[in-house]
Amino acid sequence: MILTLTINLAIDKVAILEKFEAGKENRIQLVSSLPGGKGANVSRALKSFKEEVLICGLKGGKNGEFIEEGLVREGINPILFPIKEENRVCLILVEKSGVVTEIYEVGPRIEEESQEKFLNFFREVWKDFSWIIVSGSLPPGFPEDYYARILRGRRGKKLFLDFHSGALLKALEEEVFLLKINEREFLRTFKEPDLFPAIKTVIEKFPIQYLVVTLGENGVLGADQEKIYRITSTYKPGVICPVGAGDAFMGGLVHAFKEGKDFKEALLLATAASISNVTLYEGGRVNPEEFERILKGKYLQIEIL
Repeated sequence: MILTLTINLAIDKVAILEKFEAGKENRIQLVSSLPGGKGANVSRALKSFKEEVLICGLKGGKNGEFIEEGLVREGINPILFPIKEENRVCLILVEKSGVVTEIYEVGPRIEEESQEKFLNFFREVWKDFSWIIVSGSLPPGFPEDYYARILRGRRGKKLFLDFHSGALLKALEEEVFLLKINEREFLRTFKEPDLFPAIKTVIEKFPIQYLVVTLGENGVLGADQEKIYRITSTYKPGVICPVGAGDAFMGGLVHAFKEGKDFKEALLLATAASISNVTLYEGGRVNPEEFERILKGKYLQIEIL
């Protein structure tokens, strides 16, 4: 079984409208309302690959009940820590033209006592897991070293990370199996002006076995200690909503490694999963028909840089 950790869980509402107009009345049509946050999306991707997955995070109020019940309906096993505060709600507006506007609550401010209790709670939960994915931002008021503290002493576990900034730099004091991060967050976190030399510097400086930097429509860069690979695609999907595609990528990566595939194979599979997700409204979910079409149609190219 795979464990995902998303402390700052949410309800993700996806709505469509003709055109968003700031300062005016906008009428929307809700098309999806599901448990959200990066780890929920990653879990959804893993379920698409028939993986057994458990998610850990904070649950508060009626929103927390909705999140927990929704996860159960999707076959994702929740082990959630109760808090007094309400979980956040995020709104994703998709215009008919394809423009997407994301309106995200930052999440509840959690008292320090609950932060400490959750840290101990998670350390008990993860004892039974070898594959652990930690993704998403920390709620307001959490110290920058919280992820580093929560991950300390995880011997014998494959650790996948997807978050950024100071919280990531602190967490990289621990050995990491794989870090996935998008280009903008990578450059901002490591304060590097140029992507390619920065990737080499980061993977040499920090205890990271694999580093993956996603480039949106421009593909993916994947690095190990010896090589940097670039994956590009000629496939043109019918884009419905791109939000959650990076989480589908992470789910695909973890699934591929769990199936015994090598790094290059994992990058290709994850890229196909990510592209397939943009054809759906649900963040992270893999579209099986599109996924198979992309992989079998030889739309993906891989080169060594």
